[in-house]
Amino acid sequence: MSPRAFIIFMDPVHARVCRAGERPESADIAAAPGATPQQLADAAFAALSSLGYAGEGLVLAVPSAWCLCAAVRLDDLPPRSGRQAMIFRLEEKLPVSAEDVVADLVPSNDGEAALGVCVEKKTLAPLVESLERRGIAVQAICPASLLALQHLLSDMHEADALVWPAGDGSLELFTLRGGTPRSWTLLPDEPGDLLLHVGLAPRDRSKGVNVVALGLRKALLDALAGLQHVRVIEREAEHPDEAAAATARAVLAGEAEAWVNLRRDELAVRDRVRLVHTSLAFAAAAMTLCLVSLSGTMLWRAHRYGRLAAAYADQQQAAFRRVFPEQPVPMDVSSRLASEARALRGVSGDASAPPPDAPGLLALRDLITRLPPGVRFRLLDLRLDPGRFTIEGQALSHGDADAIVGALRNHPAFDVEPPRTEQMADAPGENAMAVSFTITGSVATQREGKAARGATE
Repeated sequence: MSPRAFIIFMDPVHARVCRAGERPESADIAAAPGATPQQLADAAFAALSSLGYAGEGLVLAVPSAWCLCAAVRLDDLPPRSGRQAMIFRLEEKLPVSAEDVVADLVPSNDGEAALGVCVEKKTLAPLVESLERRGIAVQAICPASLLALQHLLSDMHEADALVWPAGDGSLELFTLRGGTPRSWTLLPDEPGDLLLHVGLAPRDRSKGVNVVALGLRKALLDALAGLQHVRVIEREAEHPDEAAAATARAVLAGEAEAWVNLRRDELAVRDRVRLVHTSLAFAAAAMTLCLVSLSGTMLWRAHRYGRLAAAYADQQQAAFRRVFPEQPVPMDVSSRLASEARALRGVSGDASAPPPDAPGLLALRDLITRLPPGVRFRLLDLRLDPGRFTIEGQALSHGDADAIVGALRNHPAFDVEPPRTEQMADAPGENAMAVSFTITGSVATQREGKAARGATE
């Protein structure tokens, strides 16, 4: 749960603010009777500030006297009827029009009925606007009695009705249906009125009505005990305000949803991110600072690289002046130096050397130049594959084929396998060859060949 939650109880007799948390505290709203909404907002802000309020979202708990309620049927509405159809069904039972109130409904568990609760906009809207203008973030607007009932019913599954004193000489009576309120009545603190409303409550004739009484005086308890089919259950429960604060804390923490929340329609929150304005401002400032720092770092590195490039360009120009003191320095020194290097290789006789990216030509050159000049043989086929070579030919004898293999093995880049030779049929003519041979082996890469030659040298 949230470590703390703030609730404003707009009780006409004893308006106050509460901070629910590990150490619950409360403070009175010092406003004179008949105070304007702005005066109430100022007094509420002062009381909240004394409890350490810092702009968090809070619950505005409205008194029962501000609320109008009625039970409405839902089972005879057309399928997929929207919430507005239910509100118009509620309007039929209210002395005001639906346009003049903000309303919410508590559906029963079976979906056949609902308890509609509303407050006139002219009573609620100016107060909410004044509180928001004063810096008080009203996150939810809920009847205080329904908040208390929602908490108390969490462990009262046997109750068919629940009654407690409202504190202003009246009683709050709820009749229940499947754990949800079916009716809500504010009645005088008199035995006759209580007996009348309890007797009108629907009940199962075989089981009767279980009435849970919280803090009722003895006269009321005796009157209820005298009713037939009524069983009175006295419960020592927490004060309704404490129960309402517990539900409000859960609602603000996102752990529960209030049965009735009048912060909707015209009273809905206009600025949904108002609670995080400060955090968003700090985040935007941090992002701006990060971008400025990143831009500064990139500019500094660009300046550094520019200085390095200029230094290298100066070094190239100095090298060119040393080599060609009588020639003007060209715009592209590196290309000019590369061109001069190629020209020097051509003068030294190395211009015909194959480029370093032609390993096949190098291997072919080495194979041909390594063939022994003192041995008579006929070369029929020479194949070069990636990393392999194959030589097919004819020689006068098996020893000549071995001599060719020995000559090739003298090159460090060649790994030559023993030759495969075959005696040929006698051929006419003095130049006829007597043996055919096939020589295969592997060719090392240019870098490996250079390393091998360096090792042998």
